[in-house]
Amino acid sequence: MTTTSHRTRQTDPSLAWDAISRGFLLLFFLGGFIHFGLALFDPEGYRPFADGALFDWVNHGWQNIFMADPRAWALMLSIGEFLLTALLLIEPRLGYLGVIAFHLALMLFGWGFWLWCLPALAFAVPAAVHALRDRVSLGFLGRLVRSPCLVGVCRASTSGSGPAAGDLAAAGASRSSGTRAFPSGCASSPSAG
Repeated sequence: MTTTSHRTRQTDPSLAWDAISRGFLLLFFLGGFIHFGLALFDPEGYRPFADGALFDWVNHGWQNIFMADPRAWALMLSIGEFLLTALLLIEPRLGYLGVIAFHLALMLFGWGFWLWCLPALAFAVPAAVHALRDRVSLGFLGRLVRSPCLVGVCRASTSGSGPAAGDLAAAGASRSSGTRAFPSGCASSPSAG
């Protein structure tokens, strides 16, 4: 007789948010280098970028403003993408708002850009909502080096084994208030510090 075990595997939702964060980090970091390279070696390559723009004022502005000094504007675009990368690392709430604004502006340059921007926004908007709801907005870099005690005020457990009495009270209070509980050794939630 053969029996099969149907196990349900629950995944940690933070893994999905981290994967989305890493994707945008990589995208904007590499984009910054690409625009830096284009600024140095082929600034005229930007000329046809707005040819398919949805509005004449976008094409007119591109040709008369950006293409007036494409090297300087491409360097500023490169710096902007590096800045978005840094914001995603340090303060994801602002970083995702910048990512959304970037993609919405990119959509003005033509229907072809919508093929890229709509899927990107399908990931960026929920990630931004998640980051705005998250009380601990340390970003990907903060989560890499974070231990629960680094975000709260640490205290040593005097009992030597098991959770401290204060931890049990804090865990019960956190369940009723909707905040996260921290393991033994941490005295307060991140929002309290």
